[in-house]
Amino acid sequence: MLQGFGLNTPDEGIILSRDLGVTLLSIGALNWLARDATGTALRAVLIGNLSIQVLEIVVNGYEIATGMLPGAAAGGLVIHAALGVVFLLALMRTRGTRANSDSLRPNAGVLPRSSGLRFPAR
Repeated sequence: MLQGFGLNTPDEGIILSRDLGVTLLSIGALNWLARDATGTALRAVLIGNLSIQVLEIVVNGYEIATGMLPGAAAGGLVIHAALGVVFLLALMRTRGTRANSDSLRPNAGVLPRSSGLRFPAR
């Protein structure tokens, strides 16, 4: 993959690429496990994913502008921008439903049975 961007592949680069791959697979697993998330949890996952895309655009854009990465790597910016738009649109859709979705959870507004107190659901 590194050679596709015009970069050499020293052992250090291979190790770093593998480590980054493990991180990306873990983020994918986190997203998969959170696929039924609602309310605040969903917003947290979307904000985390959006921040990854924005920061990648900033870092890779800087590296391309300074010549640390060759211009061939600019195609990666398009992927990050497209994913960023998807996450931003999804985040904007949760704006109006944030309070409502939290109140739809089972037992919302109910304290554990041991307390003996109950609050009405919203």
